[in-house]
Amino acid sequence: MRCFYTKIEGVISLKKGLFLAGLVLFSSISFAGVSFNFKDKAGDDKLTYPKNAVFVKKAFDLLELNIGEDGEDYLFTVKISADFKNEWKNVNGWDIQMFDVYMNFGTGKHKQTIAGRNAKLTQGWDKVLVIGPEDNKKMWEREIVSKNKDVFDDETDGENLVSDIMLPYTYQLDGKQLTVRVKKRDLPELQNLKSVQVFLMGSEGYPSQQYSYIRNVNAQNSEWRFGGGSDFDGDPNIVDILGENDKLKNYKSSEEASVYPWLDMIPVNSIKKTK
Repeated sequence: MRCFYTKIEGVISLKKGLFLAGLVLFSSISFAGVSFNFKDKAGDDKLTYPKNAVFVKKAFDLLELNIGEDGEDYLFTVKISADFKNEWKNVNGWDIQMFDVYMNFGTGKHKQTIAGRNAKLTQGWDKVLVIGPEDNKKMWEREIVSKNKDVFDDETDGENLVSDIMLPYTYQLDGKQLTVRVKKRDLPELQNLKSVQVFLMGSEGYPSQQYSYIRNVNAQNSEWRFGGGSDFDGDPNIVDILGENDKLKNYKSSEEASVYPWLDMIPVNSIKKTK
């Protein structure tokens, strides 16, 4: 079994037993407490991939989200249809994908999503976990804080999202699966989880000035850009989400208007719970 494990801050003592505990989620065996699981339909990544060979087939097909707990940590595992790889030698262990995990705890105070996603969530969200291959310090300072103080489209007011964005503190890869850890003390509201949504996107080390580490979706694909969207700024730069993707098409994107689509959260009561 090929595994990759990295810790971003401090030093970690990793014993065999703890390492195996971190892998339990991959086998659908629950940790103590409650775990959540949602499976997405395979093959619904319908955008045209960039032409460069690094963007391998099925690499942006989201299959599954698992949320579990292990000691003092919450674990979030995403599964895709292709193995993760790291041809670009990124710090966190993989290269071309980017994930957002949006969580609603009953308030739904934000409608806009992270800068550059170009989408809104109908039920709203309260915290989002951003999972990217870039060094955490660079991600936070260059891509999160500087670009998420005023996110808006032509139909909604600007929102400051920064205080409700969080990053994991470890990243662990195993084939098609990526597991990250968050300290429970940093996410005490998770016990009140009402709904969740995941965005899968292309990562971009040199993104547009107003976009947070995300690869553009244009009208036509090219060497480094996805196709199937628009050459203006109203279309979502999202390849796959949990559930149906049809609403990703409900945008306005032209010289006159940029209106992002409204997407739905997935209610927790529709997610399999394992005690």
